[in-house]
This record gives sequence, C-alpha cells and structure tokens, in this order.
Amino acid sequence: MLPLAFALVVAEDWTAASLRGALPALLFLAALLTVHALPLLWRRRAPWAALLGVLATSWLWPPAVALGVVPVRVSEFFDAGALTELLAVYAIGVYGGGADRTWPAWIVSAVSLSSVLVATAAVEGNLTGAGSVRLTAVVVFVPLAVVTAGVFAALWAAGLGVRRRRLRILALDDHALTASLWHAERAADAERWRLAAKLRDAVLERTTVLVERARQGRLEEVAAEARAALTAMRELLHGLSAPERRGGEE
Repeated sequence: MLPLAFALVVAEDWTAASLRGALPALLFLAALLTVHALPLLWRRRAPWAALLGVLATSWLWPPAVALGVVPVRVSEFFDAGALTELLAVYAIGVYGGGADRTWPAWIVSAVSLSSVLVATAAVEGNLTGAGSVRLTAVVVFVPLAVVTAGVFAALWAAGLGVRRRRLRILALDDHALTASLWHAERAADAERWRLAAKLRDAVLERTTVLVERARQGRLEEVAAEARAALTAMRELLHGLSAPERRGGEE
C-alpha cells in the first residue's frame, strides 16, 4: 500500500489523460507489489522461505520495465516496495534462529535489493554517464549496497534482540512453572504423610487395642473399642470429603 499511496499523491499533478493512460500500469504495479509482499504471510512459520520469496519476486521489476508494461514514471514507485525486504530481514532475526544461523540474511538481502534497484535503473536508462553503463552500475551499486547492508544489519540485530528477550521470558516462565510443580509435589507428599499419621493414630492403634482385648476375652471393651474405631474412621473420611465438597460449592 505504501508505494501505491506515493503513486496516488504524485498522480494528483498529472492530467486526466495522463492518469487514464497510466492506470493499467498502476494496476500492474499493485499486482507486482502484492506478489512481492505475499511471502510475508509465512514470516513466522518459515522466515527463510518468506525472505527468499520476497527477494525472488523483486526480480520481476526489471523485466516489467524492460517489456514496457510499467513505464518509467510509474516504475519509480518500485523503490518504496523495499519496505518488504526490511520486514523480511527483521522476521529472520526474530523467528529464524540464532545469530550464527541467520547472519547471512542481511548480506544476501542487501546484495539482492541493490542489484534489483541498479538493474531497474539501468533498464530505465538512468545510468547514462561519461563512462559505460556497466561502470556506472558498479559505481552506483557499491555505495548503495553498503548503505542497505547497514540498514538490514540494524534491523536483523533488532530482531535478534526481540528474540533473545522472548527466550528469556520463556525461560523465566518455565522456571516458575517448574518451581510451582515442585512445591505442589512437596505439598502432596506432606498431605500424604499427614493422612497416614491420622490413620495410624485414629484407626490402627485402636485396632491393635481391639485385637489385644479380644484375645483377653473382654468382649464388652472390644465392642466399645470397635465403635470408637469406626467413629474415628468416619471422622477421618468426613475430614477428607469436606474439602472436596467446599471446592465443588465454590
């Protein structure tokens, strides 16, 4: 949309006849720039494929000018389409991996974009000078590549900074989750030991007394102890089910 916005602003100074004549070229320009930006849809899932798609589609610009499909007064808006390369290089820094794997991205992008712009200018006839076209192209290409490489390197570094920050936040979240799980396991172990202690105090000790008195033939005391053991068991089970009922009510 950015190149088209520039084109529409400049087209305000054109005559109605010139605008009607340039309308097909503007539509074709819109189609080329749409195809050029389309790979950015995959910049998160496949950043390298998105970058290569962006660089490849930019090479449609020189043939479009050479074949006369896009006239010179419209082709100048191709330069604003370089914003797509900037976004693709930034995406490589954020989603493409570490610096050791993604450092060639800004170099390749700078060389490719500079070559496309110089080739488009050559086709438009803007590289005429005292020397040959090739010499002029080289003279224009070198400083252009250096400048674009600096811009791409800065964006790539910014993307790496965002990537490192995200990884640091994820590491902190993983650490917090691991700590929470560890504390939950310790709390569960402590609850199991507490329940085991209650079971031993409330039931097992009474059962031992019950068996001993049964051996001695003290049946009345056996019955009383059995009732006490059942009451203790009932209270223990009631204490276990009460938190569950409260949680269900909430």
